[in-house]
Amino acid sequence: MITVFASTGTMLALNLLFVAIALAVGFAAGVWFVGPGSPFGSSRSRGRRDRDHEMQLAAERAMMASQRIQDLAKTMAADVGSHADKVEGINTDLLAFAANHGEEDTEAVISAIGQIIDANNELQQRLVVAEKQIEAQTAELQSYESEARTDSLTGLANRRVFDDEMQRQLAEWQRSRRPFSLMIVDIDHFKQFNDQHGHPAGDEVLRVVGSVLVKTARQMDVPCRYGGEEFVVVLPATELREARTVAERFRKAIEAKVVTFEGKMLSVTSSIGLAQVQEDDDQMALIRRADEALYK
Repeated sequence: MITVFASTGTMLALNLLFVAIALAVGFAAGVWFVGPGSPFGSSRSRGRRDRDHEMQLAAERAMMASQRIQDLAKTMAADVGSHADKVEGINTDLLAFAANHGEEDTEAVISAIGQIIDANNELQQRLVVAEKQIEAQTAELQSYESEARTDSLTGLANRRVFDDEMQRQLAEWQRSRRPFSLMIVDIDHFKQFNDQHGHPAGDEVLRVVGSVLVKTARQMDVPCRYGGEEFVVVLPATELREARTVAERFRKAIEAKVVTFEGKMLSVTSSIGLAQVQEDDDQMALIRRADEALYK
């Protein structure tokens, strides 16, 4: 009986230690996921400096949150290690006692078991506090991850998501020849909104167009903010003929939307360029063809 009680406490301590280490490693990987070393290439210089700055800030905040989680995990590991040492010491005392005394001397055994229970309760209290802190830090890290993948103005997915999705679709094309198309949406005469009504009006136009794209997109489509007044929509499993129909639906939806700003009714139209993936395409080649179609 003595050995069973002591070993149970030791196994609990070791299991908790492995949990703490796993948390540290997992959140370190999370920092890499939203960190500045991730792919964020751009085919255009317009707006890139601002996007890079936003990504750097988000990555730094995520790094800080992750570091706090790792510190908590290290503290938990230290607490568990200390607990394991304490339990092992009690276990050694119990084994020595059992070797030199009869079963009738139960008072010392009960006292030792009480020490194990107290040690377990103390560790449990510390773990409850640490768990709450980790939950808070996890929520903070998740918010930074969302920020790093979301355009702050429109709420759409940002260039990072677009780059990831394009690479995923290109890989699928190479593997199974499943076609996909790319749509670039440009707001017509966008500079006039800023010049005539001010930049806040231009921002409102961008927000409204972004919401139209989300509402009009099919479930499988991936609408993203590309930069400036341009948006992109990745159309998985879509050939060019079907993409034309989809693009016309987007164009009409944008044209039908009236933007209300400070009592003014602003009409918005758009131009759209389409391209379907071709043999030996890479991301830049597909973007270039869609861009050329847009300007035509």
